[in-house]
Amino acid sequence: MKSPEKYALDTNVIVRYVLGESEPNFPQAKQIMDAIEDGVIVAELDPVILGEVIWVLKSFYKVTTEEILEGVIPIVQSEHIDMVEKDRYLTALKLYGGIKHFGDACVCTLAMESSDGKVLSFDRKLSKVAGIRRVESL
Repeated sequence: MKSPEKYALDTNVIVRYVLGESEPNFPQAKQIMDAIEDGVIVAELDPVILGEVIWVLKSFYKVTTEEILEGVIPIVQSEHIDMVEKDRYLTALKLYGGIKHFGDACVCTLAMESSDGKVLSFDRKLSKVAGIRRVESL
């Protein structure tokens, strides 16, 4: 049996899909996402693209954090989405729900996984994240 073709997945496809029927290119985005979900194709999602998706939805389209999570988490969780350190980014997405800044969620997740929660940062709000010890100077 032939394995499914693999494609790199771009920001605009995910954004159009999450925004829904009112968006131009939604029918094509839905067709692509359905093909991924059905295993007809496999898509590679770069973590930078994931960050860009969140930034575009939040800053340009003013989508709420909750709506972003509702739309993006199932995409990332798909077994036919390949992504480097997928579990880390799923954890960061869940943390993003409370922090409201995806970059902060990513650095906190990384710190929790790799440095016992220690993070070098001047961002005081990170001190409020459970499991994080913010360090400003050594």
